[in-house]
Amino acid sequence: MFTIKASEKFERRLARIQKAVSLETPDRVPVVLEYAGFAANATQTPMSEFISSRAAATTTMIMAYDLVGGGDAINYGSFAPYDLCYLFGAKVKVPGFDLPDNDIWQVAEAELMTVRDYDRILDSCLRRNDACFMLKHPVPQLIWIIPVNYFQFAPF
Repeated sequence: MFTIKASEKFERRLARIQKAVSLETPDRVPVVLEYAGFAANATQTPMSEFISSRAAATTTMIMAYDLVGGGDAINYGSFAPYDLCYLFGAKVKVPGFDLPDNDIWQVAEAELMTVRDYDRILDSCLRRNDACFMLKHPVPQLIWIIPVNYFQFAPF
């Protein structure tokens, strides 16, 4: 039986992606999967279970990767809707807590800062070039409680 070593697969896939990004002609169009929510749907995993921990998200994404026949790469190896809190500076509604079990997570956009908040930021640390201002003075409305078991990572 013919098998290709993992390192050879990796090198072949990396070369394919690098050629495409460099506007050269690869042997075929590379497939890079971006599929967090899709993974739960494809594997019929309840969304609330999918987002329950990084380990659950990673396991589900690997199962979906196999179901769709793989690809050359994935955009990320796990998913965390709670990370969106920091990315967007907003609260995130999650299935199983704020939403029904199979709903997709939602960024709850709202105007959380007032003109006074902007003035407070400008009048304090930022004028002194202090990059840690938000860590020292968080806007209370942005604080989000993350379940303790959420930070269990997938075993590799």
